[in-house]
Amino acid sequence: TTKRASGWWTLRRGGGVMSTASEAQAHEAISVGSLYAVTGPYIERTFPVHPVGGLIGRSRKCSVSLLHDCEVSHNHANVEPHAHAHAGFCIRDIGSTFGTYLNDKRLSEPKRASEPYKLKPGDTVKVGQTTLRWQPRQHLDAAASVLRIPPPPLGRDAGDSGASGDAELVKVAASLDRAHLTLCNTAAGVE
Repeated sequence: TTKRASGWWTLRRGGGVMSTASEAQAHEAISVGSLYAVTGPYIERTFPVHPVGGLIGRSRKCSVSLLHDCEVSHNHANVEPHAHAHAGFCIRDIGSTFGTYLNDKRLSEPKRASEPYKLKPGDTVKVGQTTLRWQPRQHLDAAASVLRIPPPPLGRDAGDSGASGDAELVKVAASLDRAHLTLCNTAAGVE
């Protein structure tokens, strides 16, 4: 997003420009997936991911703000759209001290930025003490239909603030993780 004298301008995926703040806010209000905390100080919290991606870090300005995880850098990693349109999302360490791990594999040396790594449904991203599970929107919607959980709305209605769509996505993600844990425990013989 860049500031212009007449208002906010935001780059669209594919190179176009959104000319108004309301158009940019509407674009960012639609979640394309979520990062669900499975370990660490934010366990069971879901962070929505928007089409433009977002920063993971200890800063309050990060879209995935892990303020209380002392091992997370101020700006630690970035979730970003894949370079090829409609190819999903990637995770990239942006020079963190303690590293970013994708499925337990460190992405780069300390204080070195990494190449982007494609995220697949169910991948885990570890930053500091927090492990996050990537859940793309289409994966959540498909699983919700199998479990007969109504999927969250895709966008905003004229009178909707957009927050309810993210709240519904959080509920679906939490329900799916509980169902997945139950299935895994049943398969392993754990009660």
